[in-house]
Amino acid sequence: MKREGILLRSFFIYLTLQPQKILKMKVFKLHFLFIALTLLAGISLTSCFNSDDEDPIDGAMLVRIRSSIYGSGYFEDASGNTYIPTQASINAMEAAGFSMTNTTMAYIMFKIVDSPTTAASSRESSTTTEPQEYYIEVLSAAPYDGEAVLLMRDEASVDAVAPETAPVVSLKPTVSTNYGSTVYEPSFFDSDILMLPTSFRMKYSTEMVSQHKLRLVCYMSDMSEDDTRLVLYMRHDKGEDTSLEYLSVVYYGYNLAGAISQFRNITKHDPQEIVIRAHISETGAELTTDYTDYVVDYSEISQKEYSN
Repeated sequence: MKREGILLRSFFIYLTLQPQKILKMKVFKLHFLFIALTLLAGISLTSCFNSDDEDPIDGAMLVRIRSSIYGSGYFEDASGNTYIPTQASINAMEAAGFSMTNTTMAYIMFKIVDSPTTAASSRESSTTTEPQEYYIEVLSAAPYDGEAVLLMRDEASVDAVAPETAPVVSLKPTVSTNYGSTVYEPSFFDSDILMLPTSFRMKYSTEMVSQHKLRLVCYMSDMSEDDTRLVLYMRHDKGEDTSLEYLSVVYYGYNLAGAISQFRNITKHDPQEIVIRAHISETGAELTTDYTDYVVDYSEISQKEYSN
């Protein structure tokens, strides 16, 4: 009998099983389910910004890492708010193995830094819709980058670069808890980053997480001037993992900037939709011959980009 459950990225597996090895900067207990749901929903705990209570964290969210004109790194959420980490917390993150320069998407937990130049103004303006700037101490950070999107001329040599040895269960996984079930779907973090929830079968083991590679491939030979859809193919390589006992759900951010740019070069316009084609199998046992398409609307995102 297969063991049902959810593994949300190696960071959260370790957080559950070996929390002190991950939260090296500050160790505190957090409910695994709470973190899992926060991760998948991309929730920011902004209500904590206006609280006078001393909480272990002020926020936990998915962010994109940006670089300033001076070369220093900072975080940006999906609403355009910026979070500038203290140098001490950056040093602590990098000492723990996190790289600001080699990471695009991350999940962070943090405290707001109460300084005269930022804290008062940030809290007073937290009800506005304008993007805000916060100075923060990062308590923990985990990378959420997907594999680099592969741009290939055609399918002829794809197996050598991105082997596909197993199907995925879904790109719209259902997470069931005592509070009900929620279906999570592919969505854009911004105009470049596609956040893709993916479920697949694996052995219940932290060591096996790194065996699984989930790659998106774009075939340039498939594009024509009349296309309105950018088509990507999900390819799952299970490595040496032969088990199907556990249902894992991961949430990666894939940078589609290169694929979208190539689409523009050929069609002279933006795609209206992004299509992810995947081999789907509930059991995860064998690769199917047919693809299942997952469609994400891109028209509003491209219009917003050009209007800014």
